[in-house]
Amino acid sequence: MKKTISVSQIKQAVNEAYDLYKNNQDGKNADYIPYLANIDKNLFGISVCLLDGQIIEVGDTQYKFGIESVSKVHTAILVLRQYGAEKLLSMIGADATGLPFNSIIAILLENDHPSTPLVNAGAITACSMVQPVGNPKEKWAAIVKNITELSGNAPELIDELYRSESATNFNNRSITWLLKNYNRIYDDPDLEADLTYSRLVRRMMSWLTIQTSSGKLFDVDLRLRPNGDSGLIVSSFDMFSRYQRNADGNGAWFWEHQALTRARFVAGDADVGKRFEDERREILMMPRTQDEARASVLEMRRKMLDGHPNRTALFDIKHDRGGMVDVEFIVQLLVLTHSAEHPELVNNFGNILLLEKAADLGLTDPAVSAPAVRAYRRYRALQHEIRLNAGEGVPVRVPADMIEAEREAVLKLWRTVFETDAPLREGDTSDRSETR
Repeated sequence: MKKTISVSQIKQAVNEAYDLYKNNQDGKNADYIPYLANIDKNLFGISVCLLDGQIIEVGDTQYKFGIESVSKVHTAILVLRQYGAEKLLSMIGADATGLPFNSIIAILLENDHPSTPLVNAGAITACSMVQPVGNPKEKWAAIVKNITELSGNAPELIDELYRSESATNFNNRSITWLLKNYNRIYDDPDLEADLTYSRLVRRMMSWLTIQTSSGKLFDVDLRLRPNGDSGLIVSSFDMFSRYQRNADGNGAWFWEHQALTRARFVAGDADVGKRFEDERREILMMPRTQDEARASVLEMRRKMLDGHPNRTALFDIKHDRGGMVDVEFIVQLLVLTHSAEHPELVNNFGNILLLEKAADLGLTDPAVSAPAVRAYRRYRALQHEIRLNAGEGVPVRVPADMIEAEREAVLKLWRTVFETDAPLREGDTSDRSETR
């Protein structure tokens, strides 16, 4: 007889399990990894994903736990998909060792053969098998894509955990070289490369973000790289191009093309810089429909509003509606929707010149865009003045009546370009004459 379990029964079971084990103090953190040793041992959560996508969760489910050995399951599935079961069995195996998961002795006892992809030796071999072999960037992209497909979310790299484990994983390095000796590693095992490049990036970040007497040298946000927190810090040109063009079905979001309107080559090989600029132009000039582009930009503007709440009576020059971000989003929409027929818009002239160029091309009413240009100039002047006096990191806010005309000028241009007042903050009305 077929038995049906209701969602409420599953919820009850999850809650009972949580109540039963939430105070359990058995075991301890993996103190051989310094980062994990310092994690609050009382953190505990249960999350269950049903077949229809519904999530049942209880406890500390919003905390970002490092998945650690859970990644072995994802990699095993990826290798199984790429090679098939028979090949996986011959190259790794599927037998339990009966020994600790990180055992070196197990390799010797198994006659140089990692016996399962669910222990460290087998997982290391599985990673080396992931296709394309010989291309570490694409290999990593395949791993991230597979995890994303299986879990429904892209993984995020916990940089501090990565550095901590990389600095102390001598046992895994020993396993890797032993497997290499037995020809059970199928890709380059240069174990120093990741550490070398990571150290270089951290040093460059230190240089770029150094605090000077005039403020921070450069404000660098690595979350804007391809695939965000889960992406590689350095990408090949081909990988960048495939990502931006969404060649693999797991590429750039629309907001990343918005960011690309402001991107430019800064330093390095001039040929690489020219290649990047040519690619950037082609991507920005791809055909886009007005409705889809507007919807995507509006959604991103909503997220930015939610991410920068202003609960004061002051006006935030950068983030509030009618401020600098609105001007920047107007420019980005104009570039992304009109550069196919007006290639001059992809030139990185800055927001003021691009707004003026859009008016010259008839894309906006000069009588509407000119006051918005003057407003943006005023905003930038106020921003520089306040930051010079108060320092970086301080919200740039002024009395609302001080810039009422500027705000209304920007909102008027916004209405003509987007054909809506949206997005509005909670409590706002369509009457833009009201101030906060």
